[in-house]
Amino acid sequence: MIEYELLYLVGLSKKSEMETIAKDVTKIVTEASGTFKKSKIIFERKLAYEIKHESRGTYIAQRFTLPTRDEKDFSEKESHPLDTINKQLNLYQDVLRFVLVRAEELPSLEEFEKKINQKNRSSKPDQKEKGTARKDASSQENIDKKIEEVLHI
Repeated sequence: MIEYELLYLVGLSKKSEMETIAKDVTKIVTEASGTFKKSKIIFERKLAYEIKHESRGTYIAQRFTLPTRDEKDFSEKESHPLDTINKQLNLYQDVLRFVLVRAEELPSLEEFEKKINQKNRSSKPDQKEKGTARKDASSQENIDKKIEEVLHI
């Protein structure tokens, strides 16, 4: 069995249909004799450029295994399961983009999830700093008003 990783992008406008889209993608892979692993990562990001009028999207990463040619007999007319999965995902309208790669040299999904969580934690203090900057600006305005009052007396 060879392990693969599938990362696909769904537009933010389809967020309410996310469960059915995930089920459809799972069905596409399982019909091609793939079996999914338990781990699944879902994260939302702003896109670098619009894709089909979508500026934000949800990324879903999953790992699955496919049998090798030795494990399963493929007839000459039957295409490889990866080709079948690629065709079906290209035709599926709700998936904006996808990447399908071998997972042997990739870090585990758990490591990737930890990195995402660390980035989220590190971005939160920046938001607090913005709040203190606003307080400083408002206190500066108060000081300016007091100076004007003193000078007019």
